[in-house]
Amino acid sequence: MPTAASGRSVAQYRRQMENAEFEQLSAQLPIARAISGQHIDKTSVVRLASTFMRLSRAVAGLWEASKADPVQRHWNSQLLEILDGFLLCLSSGGDILYVSETISIHLGLSQVEMTGNSIYEYFHPSDGYNLRHTLEASVTGEPRLSVFRMRSTLTKRASKENPRSTSGFKTVKMDFVKRGTEQTFLCFCQPLFQSSASTIRLDNHAFLISTEINFSIRYVDVRGENYLGIMPGELTEKNLYHLVHPDDISRLTQLHVELFQFGASSTTFCRLVFLANAVMGRRSFYAEITGNRYPSQQNGKYVNDGFNFIVRPCN
Repeated sequence: MPTAASGRSVAQYRRQMENAEFEQLSAQLPIARAISGQHIDKTSVVRLASTFMRLSRAVAGLWEASKADPVQRHWNSQLLEILDGFLLCLSSGGDILYVSETISIHLGLSQVEMTGNSIYEYFHPSDGYNLRHTLEASVTGEPRLSVFRMRSTLTKRASKENPRSTSGFKTVKMDFVKRGTEQTFLCFCQPLFQSSASTIRLDNHAFLISTEINFSIRYVDVRGENYLGIMPGELTEKNLYHLVHPDDISRLTQLHVELFQFGASSTTFCRLVFLANAVMGRRSFYAEITGNRYPSQQNGKYVNDGFNFIVRPCN
């Protein structure tokens, strides 16, 4: 008959085998090695493994998509931007199938804790309805740009540069694409800037426009004046709406509304027009406009609000 000692030996052996299986499963998870090398509890391992199995089915065949596919070209054009953002893969119900580890850099959130949970837990309560509408209204293969506020541990208090920013949340530009029969969503996410004009960093192809809250232009930088082919100060007191093609006014109007709602926002590509003569044979050009609301200061006191816009022409 088995003794108590032998029973304990069997139980110990079983635990060792079980721990070895969990360690092996943890090592196979597609998460950062610095994370998988640490201790992860068994419940989290099971949750992550089952979620990544759903992810595998959702993205099957994705990378074999034709390069001629316009959606594929759109995503390829965003690959550099994701270096300054993070990637999400969502189920049709909003469950997080995958989130890149870079979310910890931008929002201070944990890849391990988020995976398998609902994305709604990390959104501002006022934005949940709009997210649900965005997911339900998306058409397979058609990119859809939206702006939301996501929870962030890096913004416990309102920014000293922008006291109107929402405490505990960051405004994030989210570029959705609905894919495949699994009805899943891939999403490039990029936090939007919320700082003064003096601290905004521009790339070599962008220029800055500052306006009043009614979009009356009060400043265009030298690069913008050169690109638009105008003289210094020529756009002062004109309105940003005058620069946008009439067919794209609705996009600028949406940007205007979201700047008051979120404090920062971004448009899909819209056409800007040259107010004077055509430049290099063109009367208009496509550009992406990203803006933020910023309170102006005078003698250390806030006097009125304005908007800063980064304009990136699509050459």
